[in-house]
Amino acid sequence: MTRKSYVSLLLLTFFLLLYSDIAVHSNTPNTSNIISETTNSYKIRGDIPIIFVYKKSEKPEVNIGEWFEISIIIANFGNTTAYDLVIHDENYPEWTIETQNHSTKYYVPLLDPNVTIYIRYRIRIIHSSQKNVSLGKATIAYRDSYNNSYTSISKELFVIVKLRTIYVDTEKIQRIMLEGTTIITVLPLIGLIIIERKTLKEYMSKSKKKK
Repeated sequence: MTRKSYVSLLLLTFFLLLYSDIAVHSNTPNTSNIISETTNSYKIRGDIPIIFVYKKSEKPEVNIGEWFEISIIIANFGNTTAYDLVIHDENYPEWTIETQNHSTKYYVPLLDPNVTIYIRYRIRIIHSSQKNVSLGKATIAYRDSYNNSYTSISKELFVIVKLRTIYVDTEKIQRIMLEGTTIITVLPLIGLIIIERKTLKEYMSKSKKKK
């Protein structure tokens, strides 16, 4: 055997070992290397469903308490039908997020190639101390006609919340307090209670006179 033939044989053996390892351990095969086992031999199979899932918000920025729409977009880019699609969506905390027509789980019996479906619901953020709020991911589990199982996961969805800002004019507040705030003083006098009402301005002027 020549040296060239020996090197070629080694490369072929390495490739077969690598290929067999992928076939044994690939529980969720990817779209570029789908492998099926038939009588101790392996072959690449192209007739698979390829499910794409995308979660998007109607608006990138929202106000506290503002209703907006969420869409979960599911498309089959493969060349065969996907079966038993189970879609899991975020379980939103009720004390911070309110929803309409939302479910954490959806079921689609089949999705043919080149078909896209939309799941839509309304949502609003009722409380947040953060500017960037995560609305989570959408996950899909499905199978092909050979009963192989697959999973697709969307990117995490974020929206920007316009937090309310309160500007305090301290000088104005002090001026209002001096002019209009009422102070109630309770004076106990031998079983008799006298309630004296006066403005803060009057109270301060009397205090200065006493000094």
